[in-house]
Amino acid sequence: MSRGTRPMAWLGDIPLNEQEMERQYKRLSLSSSGKAIPFVLADRNANVAIAGFAAEQWILDVVSMCYDRETPNWLFHCVMGLLLGYSPEEIEYHDRSEHPDRHRVNPREPILEGYADTSASGTDRTCPPP
Repeated sequence: MSRGTRPMAWLGDIPLNEQEMERQYKRLSLSSSGKAIPFVLADRNANVAIAGFAAEQWILDVVSMCYDRETPNWLFHCVMGLLLGYSPEEIEYHDRSEHPDRHRVNPREPILEGYADTSASGTDRTCPPP
């Protein structure tokens, strides 16, 4: 994080217990340097909290949004992968191996979900949602 290579460092999970979360946050605060923002965020779905450092506040906002909203698990893992510094290619490779049914045969083909084009050809190419 300090070299600007990744926006977030995830140090691990801790029990979803208010006292333990506070203790870990204080510990991280004492060991943080530079502009690293220590965090402990509750993951109520997994009954744990995650602890680590973020480079900017908006990163914590994004992670909190993924936890607060009912973000699909696959999308949550893609977002976390980006924030942890994994390349888009590695995330795609991992996601394809975990969820091959969700990927298009031609990855360069545009996603036309709910898109209708009646301009040039005069034909309606409405694509129904999957």
